[in-house]
Amino acid sequence: MKVQISLTVEAGKRLIVKAILSLPAVRRALAEGQLLLKGGTTVSLLSEAACGVPLKICGRIDRRGAGSCAGSCAAPHSLLLRRGVPVPLDVGIWSSGKLKFSPGDVCVIGANLVDRHGRAAMLAGSPFGGALHFFTALPAEGVETIVAAGFEKYAPCSLDDAMAVASRAAPDLSMGMAAGLIPIPGRVINEAEACRILGAAEAQIVARGGIQGAEGGCTLLASFDERPQGEAFFNEILALAGTVFQKSAGDAKSLKSCLDNACGPAGAEHRGCWYRSRRGELPV
Repeated sequence: MKVQISLTVEAGKRLIVKAILSLPAVRRALAEGQLLLKGGTTVSLLSEAACGVPLKICGRIDRRGAGSCAGSCAAPHSLLLRRGVPVPLDVGIWSSGKLKFSPGDVCVIGANLVDRHGRAAMLAGSPFGGALHFFTALPAEGVETIVAAGFEKYAPCSLDDAMAVASRAAPDLSMGMAAGLIPIPGRVINEAEACRILGAAEAQIVARGGIQGAEGGCTLLASFDERPQGEAFFNEILALAGTVFQKSAGDAKSLKSCLDNACGPAGAEHRGCWYRSRRGELPV
């Protein structure tokens, strides 16, 4: 049986989260090992589903450009679940050597770009990407990294070409903080892969974009071996498509951007921000 489905960006994120949480490796990490979550809207949805804790959203892109959160907030930017229980992580722990991982542990992280070869990368607006280098080294400890990235993040370019031109020092003018790219090794899960994880024999993207709320979304054709399986999946997607999502995922306080009215805590580290001396000219 074949079903055609259309997903908004927000619906696609939730489908990806459902698929990731169903993976045997993730279920084992939640039950017996460690699951490390790196802040981002899709990963925050996963955190909220797994333990009820929304994550702090630091870097983000809105219609004004790239920025970070406007002020400090108590929500964790990254969260470690040890046998399903949240473990506090302080700022200095990434370089302290106190965190220990073993094969069977899993990390879930987002991405800002996935190239035509399926390679993922994340923007870095802070010096050396802050703690991002820690996450890129996890495969050396035997940790499986899962990159949660919908088709909205895909671009018909080479990551090598993008990294060659993007850097914090490159722009003469920048809408918000200038940023470079840091590659993220791992298994990328998009909407099509999510369909396959959730039971589709095959899933193929057939269109991207839309209007009236479907901007950035995707349309896919999914194939199922059995009609009841396809109908059940189709009904789940209909319910997801009929849901109105009121806000972006993540801690509500952290969603306020440094571009709203003043530089945030990391503003002194940001380079090239055109808005910094022009707060009165910020678009609203």
